[in-house]
Amino acid sequence: RFFLTYLYRWFFYYVYYSYYKLFPIKTIQIANPTEKYIEKNKKKFINSFQCIRNMNTNIEPVFYNKKELQKTLVDTNNQLEKIWRTRILIENTPRGNIIMHYDVYKNGFAYYSDMTGIPYFILNAVAMKYVIVYNCRDFYMDNEKLEEDKESPLIKLYLEEEKEKTEIEKKTLPKLDNSAFAKLKNYQLEPESDNKINDANENKKPEKEYNRNIFINLGRITNFKPLQKPERKNKLNGFYSKLLDDVTSECELQNQIFSYSKFKELFMKKN
Repeated sequence: RFFLTYLYRWFFYYVYYSYYKLFPIKTIQIANPTEKYIEKNKKKFINSFQCIRNMNTNIEPVFYNKKELQKTLVDTNNQLEKIWRTRILIENTPRGNIIMHYDVYKNGFAYYSDMTGIPYFILNAVAMKYVIVYNCRDFYMDNEKLEEDKESPLIKLYLEEEKEKTEIEKKTLPKLDNSAFAKLKNYQLEPESDNKINDANENKKPEKEYNRNIFINLGRITNFKPLQKPERKNKLNGFYSKLLDDVTSECELQNQIFSYSKFKELFMKKN
């Protein structure tokens, strides 16, 4: 009897394990909405490089000339900023709504959001969608996931020049003279171990530095003003009168500074 129960047990275990090996239970993985959103925008962005049409049709040629762009942006009332401020993307993300436009002065993406502290990777995904919607792919300057031949030409034009300037500034800074301080010998470290550490550091390959997009937080969505107030102009609808000329000439005359003798001469000429 004991032998039969033992045999039944082994038979049951054999059937149980052989069944689950042949037909394993499939584990259902619930997709993270944030990862799903990023992957969707990333796929569309990468697929845009296979597209035949030009994905930078909305970028004005002045953006590829740094000196000309600086001259254009000197005027605070320039048309370039006005155009890009009207190109707005309203996007629903896993972290709430985001309203984004391109800032021509800071070479980055300005945005309003429902929540504070939105991480970089979500803003990056919104920027991917923005550059595709408005045909301005070269404005996207994050090159971590891109091949070198697909990088934006604006990276070398703006970001790398700024890095070189900062490196030159660091080199030109005066170094402190350590001769005034006593150099104490560290008896815990042997000279051989120091040499090994130095050799290991020299053999290490320098890691590639990636560029990142610039994002400017403009506050909550409640601060967003969709309509730009037009400048008020007094239109006369073609009305003309000599009286208006006299009024304007009188105003200009009052704004000028002149002596009493000049005023007397003008008064005598009128009479």
